[in-house]
Amino acid sequence: MLAEGQALEARRLLEELPALDLDPRLHATRGRLRAQDDLVGAVVDLFEAREGLPAGPEREAASAALEALHQGPVREQRARFEEDPRSARQLLQGDSPEAELRSARDLLALYPAVAELYANRASAQRRLGELAQGVADLRVAVALSPRQSRIWVLLADAWQRAGEPERALAALDGGLRANPGRDGARLLERRGTWAMQAAGELPTGDERRATRYQAALDDFGRAIELDAQCMVARYNRASIRATILEDHVVALEELRGIVAETSPDWRVLRLLGRESIQVGVLSSEPKRVEEGIATLERAQALARAGGPPDALRRFAHDLSAARDGLLRAQQRAKLWGELPPPPSAVAREGSPPSLGEARRAFVASPSDPGARRELAAAYLAVGAHGDALLLLLEALPDFDLDPRQHDLRARLRLVRKDVRGEVVDLLGALVDSFEAHGALPSGPRRSELTRRLKELYDGPVAAAQRRFAADPLVKRVEPHYEDPRQGLSVYQAMVRAHPLVSALRVNRGSCRKRLGDLAGWLEDARVGVALGPGSDQIWALLGRAFADNGQLERALQALGRGLEHLPQGAQIYEQRGMLHQVGFADRAADRKDVAVARKHYEAALADYERAIELRPQCFNARFNHAMLLANVFDRPAEALAELRSLNADQPDQWLTLLKLGQLSSGLERPSEAVAWLERSLACAQRAGEATAAIEAALTLARRKLEGQER
Repeated sequence: MLAEGQALEARRLLEELPALDLDPRLHATRGRLRAQDDLVGAVVDLFEAREGLPAGPEREAASAALEALHQGPVREQRARFEEDPRSARQLLQGDSPEAELRSARDLLALYPAVAELYANRASAQRRLGELAQGVADLRVAVALSPRQSRIWVLLADAWQRAGEPERALAALDGGLRANPGRDGARLLERRGTWAMQAAGELPTGDERRATRYQAALDDFGRAIELDAQCMVARYNRASIRATILEDHVVALEELRGIVAETSPDWRVLRLLGRESIQVGVLSSEPKRVEEGIATLERAQALARAGGPPDALRRFAHDLSAARDGLLRAQQRAKLWGELPPPPSAVAREGSPPSLGEARRAFVASPSDPGARRELAAAYLAVGAHGDALLLLLEALPDFDLDPRQHDLRARLRLVRKDVRGEVVDLLGALVDSFEAHGALPSGPRRSELTRRLKELYDGPVAAAQRRFAADPLVKRVEPHYEDPRQGLSVYQAMVRAHPLVSALRVNRGSCRKRLGDLAGWLEDARVGVALGPGSDQIWALLGRAFADNGQLERALQALGRGLEHLPQGAQIYEQRGMLHQVGFADRAADRKDVAVARKHYEAALADYERAIELRPQCFNARFNHAMLLANVFDRPAEALAELRSLNADQPDQWLTLLKLGQLSSGLERPSEAVAWLERSLACAQRAGEATAAIEAALTLARRKLEGQER
C-alpha cells in the first residue's frame, strides 16, 4: 500500500494493531508514519524497532529516526516541563496512589513525552494492583528516555512482579546496552541480586549454585567498578564472600569500607560483627573477636529499634556462637601469649615497633617467634591486617590445618607480590589451595578452589615444567643415584632452580627416605602430589610415604583421594592393595585377629585385580595377587597359572621362578619344581642376589624327586 501511495490507508491498518510486541518491521513502518503527528507513538514504535531488528540498514534507519526525535521534540518538551513551576508541585502531590494517578494524568495531558510521568503513573498503578498497565507505562518511559537506568530497573522489577522473569532479565540487558557506563551500575547491581537470590533458592548440592553465585559476583564487581557508591552491590558481594565462599578477610575489609562511608543499618553491622569474629578465630586474635561481639551488640540495638519482628531472634544464635569463638581464639592465642616478649617491646613499654625496624629484625631472625609477633603487631598498627594475618598463619604447619585456614592463607599468599608483580610464595599458595580443596565438601567454595587450581596448573606450573624441560642441566641429572647423599645434593640444587616441578620433589624425597629422613620423604611426597596430581605414580608414592611414617589410615585416605582424581590409576590401586595386605592384614594376622585380617586380605585382592585390569604389566600387583591366592585363599593352582603368565612376560625374574618352584613342590610336582628353582638360582646369581633361600628350596625339591623316583 505504501508503494502504491496509500499511506493513509496503511496508517489506518497499522493503528488497529496493538501498541507493543509487533514484528519490528511493522513498528519501524508505523513509527515513520506517526512521526509527524504522534510523537510518543512514533518514539515507542521506533524504539521497539531498534531493539528488535537485526544489525543492518533497517536498524540503522530506525535508530537515526529515533535519535532525531529524542534530540528534537522530546528534548524540547522536557525542557518546557522542567521550567514549568507547576510540574514540581504536582509531582510532589499525592498522599495516596489514587492522588498520584490523577497528578500524573494531569501532567501527561500537558507533557506527554516526559518519561518520569509514565514512571510515576506506573508506581501508582503498581500499588493499586494494576500490574499490566504499569508495565505498559514503563515500556513507554524507557522508549522516551533509554539513558535513565532507574527506569530500566523499574521496568525489570515490574516484569518480575508480573511473573515474567525472562523479560525482566531482558529489560536489564536492554538497559545495559543503552547505559554501558556509570549509569549501568544499578542495572548490574539488580541483575547480580537476582542471581544471588536464585542461587540461594537452589539445594546445597546443586552445581548451578556455584555458577549463579559467580555470576552475581561478576555483576557486583562490574557495578562497583562503574560506581563505587553501589552500596547494595558492595554489601551483597561481601555477603557472598562471607557466607558462601568463606572469604572472611576480604569480606571484612569490604564491610569496613561500607561502614566508614555510610550510616549502616543493622544488617551490615551484623555481618561485620560476624566476620570480625570469624577472622579473629582464624587468626587467634581474641581482641578482634571482642570487637566483633561489640559490633553485634550495636547491630542488635539498631534492630530492636527499627528492625523486623523476627530480627532479634537471629542475634541470640550469633552471640552464643561468638562467645564460643572467643574461647577458641583465646586458646589458640596461647601459641603467642606464652612467648616471652622481645626485648625491644619491653624497652618501649609495649609500644609497637616501626614497620621497617620490625621487618629488619624478622629478616635477621625469621625463626624467632618474638620477631614474628613484633612484625605482626607493626603491620596491625599501620592497618595492614592481611599482612599481619598472613604472618601469623605462616607460623602454622604447612599441612593438616583447618581447610578454611589453608584457603585463607592461600588467598593471602596470592595477593602478596614482589616489585615485579610476581607472587612471592606461589608454591605455598598452590599447596594450601590443594590441601583446602581435598578437605572441603562439594559446594561453591570447593568449586572456586577447583578454578583457582586449574589456573595455577595451566599457568605457572605448566610454564615451570616447560622451563625445566628446556634446561640443559636436566639431561645430566640421573633419576636414581647409588649414593643417596650425592642424589640429595643434586636434587636440592634442582629444586631451588625449578621449585614447581613435581618429579624433582619426588626424587629428592626418595633420597631422603634412603638416608632415613622419613619426615622429609613425606613432605616432598605431599608437595609433589600438590604440584602433579595427574600422576598415579606420585599418588602411590604419597601413600607409601604415609605408610613409611607409620600413618596407615592417612595413607589409605591419601590413596582414596588419589582415586577421586584418577579413577583409572592402576598404580594407586596396586599401592592400596599392598597397604591392605602388608600394612593392615599382616599386622592383624600377627595379633590373631582373623576377621580383620580376612577383610583386608579381600580388599587387597580386589585392588590388585583392579590394578591388573587397568594395567596388565603391573608386576607387583600380579605377583602379590598370586601370593595371596596361594598363601591366604588356598588356591595354589590359580596362583601357579598366574605366576607362569608373569614368567612368560619376565623370564629372568628370579623371585617369580622361586615361587613357581615352591608352589610346584607343594603340589607334589618335584621335577617341575627343580627346573624352576634351577633357573631361579642362575638368574639370582647373575643379578648378584642372595641365593640361600633358593638353594634350600632346591635341595628340598631334589629330595622329593629322588623319593618319587625310588
